[in-house]
Amino acid sequence: MVGFDDISITPFYTPPLTPVRQDTRRTEELTAEKGMPLSGAQTADPQVLPAGLALRSPRLPVAHWALE
Repeated sequence: MVGFDDISITPFYTPPLTPVRQDTRRTEELTAEKGMPLSGAQTADPQVLPAGLALRSPRLPVAHWALE
């Protein structure tokens, strides 16, 4: 199963989840930097942030793919 955001309780789910990991702090920073100055119908340019996976399996050890 695949989830989103590798929260601290994710390793304890049954069946194991393979969550997408992202830098939530950077996401918050960009939201504040780009979103706060906007008003009305203005839009911000899209941003693509790196992501990774925390692979989990009942038969395999946890393998983390680091954020690039």
